[in-house]
Amino acid sequence: MTNIQACEFTLKEGVTLIRYRKDSVTPTAPPQYDVKGGFTGKKRGWIYLDTFTASAIMAVYKALSPEAQKKVLRLPFAVLADFAFKHVK
Repeated sequence: MTNIQACEFTLKEGVTLIRYRKDSVTPTAPPQYDVKGGFTGKKRGWIYLDTFTASAIMAVYKALSPEAQKKVLRLPFAVLADFAFKHVK
């Protein structure tokens, strides 16, 4: 799942856990993430993604041009969330 797909999943399901998938690194494809329910299993190595953060990311993502949206897909979650909270209104 890309970071935007993970945000969409979080908005549907509620709080989720995300983890960067290290084996998915390629120069042309966006980074991939594993996603699971927020209150399941072990949490070591996972990051919580709440609906507030996911909605801020999606609001900014939808306001961007298609070229900028492609660039946003390459950002890690921490950078993407920081970018979204700086630009959301």
